[in-house]
Amino acid sequence: MSVFFPDPDINIGNVGFDGNCDLGRKESGQKLSELVEKISEPVVIAVDGPWGSGKSHFLKLWTGAHTLENEGLAKVIYFDAFKNDYFDDPLVALVGQIFEDFSKDKAPDGKMKTLLKQAGRLVKPATRIALAMGIGFVGETLSGAAAAGIQAVEKEGEKALDPVWENEANRRDAMEGFKQALKDLTIENGSEDKPQKIVIIVDELDRCRPDFALNMLETIKHFFAVENVIFVLGVNLVELENSVKARYGAGIDAGRYLQKFIHLRFELSPQIGEHIKINAWEAYFDRAVKKMGLPGFLTDHLKKYLSTLPEDTNISLREVQRILTIVALIPTGGNNRTLENKVWGWRAAIVGTAALKCFYPNLYKKARIGTLSFCDMTKVFGLLDNKNPSFDRLEHRVWAEIFSEPWNKEGFGSGDGPFGLHGLSDIENFTQKISEEYLETFEIMDPA
Repeated sequence: MSVFFPDPDINIGNVGFDGNCDLGRKESGQKLSELVEKISEPVVIAVDGPWGSGKSHFLKLWTGAHTLENEGLAKVIYFDAFKNDYFDDPLVALVGQIFEDFSKDKAPDGKMKTLLKQAGRLVKPATRIALAMGIGFVGETLSGAAAAGIQAVEKEGEKALDPVWENEANRRDAMEGFKQALKDLTIENGSEDKPQKIVIIVDELDRCRPDFALNMLETIKHFFAVENVIFVLGVNLVELENSVKARYGAGIDAGRYLQKFIHLRFELSPQIGEHIKINAWEAYFDRAVKKMGLPGFLTDHLKKYLSTLPEDTNISLREVQRILTIVALIPTGGNNRTLENKVWGWRAAIVGTAALKCFYPNLYKKARIGTLSFCDMTKVFGLLDNKNPSFDRLEHRVWAEIFSEPWNKEGFGSGDGPFGLHGLSDIENFTQKISEEYLETFEIMDPA
């Protein structure tokens, strides 16, 4: 059994949405492909969604789907910004990724070597020193081709004279030289009539250090504003605005600031089928449970709780990961004291309290101090209240017994109640006890 849901093993660039996406986002991928193929000006598109909405999964699949499924002609390059934010200069890391992707198809030609040379002229002296000191680390953490590209930039940077940075004219000349080399890279077979668009995906930008994230935007704007070069950012714009405020202060209009760098916003919304929008978490939940090897005697109850949350509850994929990790951390005991061997009401109560911990932390605090009420549970999980005599939901019967509320026992045998024949022998502070025994041993340190 796994405690955390492992990242899907995606062969980036070689697979698409078919057979790899449970969230029905193939149509969204087609729309994005249509957009990048129809434009030629240097555009920056933000694929926007909250943390846990599946942006990275979408972009990794779209990298291959653009050509394999959507008949796209552009060369798509995937760059994980978060894995590279130890660089001081985003330009170095980006050029290394471009070098790697072009090297997959053929040996670097004169155009690629020219791009590396021009990038070396743009590397600031301080960055060259850092590269020289850390080149062994770079070689160990990146693929061979990307590391080779970065080393080439570093070597070209060593050749460049520091006076390049001593006056504006030299800096402008170096910048224009890089842009021309990038433009030449888009020209197919040396003909300007057949440029090959380059689409560079910069993923996980909102998770980077604020300085690196904003320097990346500056780098894209000033160095990559080239015809037929398009950027697609995987980002939570709300969090990126927080990065702006972290650098420039809370008083800045962060949204307006980002408009200088981002031209189009593409909101990522989950859809199944062409017309029917459903809760995307359900398909993801089933796949995650299987992947993590979680026991059905817990997850079956959990899925019921999630399906009864209020309709306006937006369950993110990150929240699915979090609640499944909480459930995976529940001690199940050993020998004859296993949780599986307990009466089913115990499992339903523990999992229900775990759901509170994830989705309603204020109510979970009430459970911990013994002030949680039956009314609280009926409101958040849609359980039937005392005015309805049918009481046909099993979880309702569990909480009704915990809080000494009446429930319909018709159809139950003499020993088949949620907590067995005699019910709960020690009902006082029950939610406190299950919280302490089953849910407080470990705490998840949520990623940024």
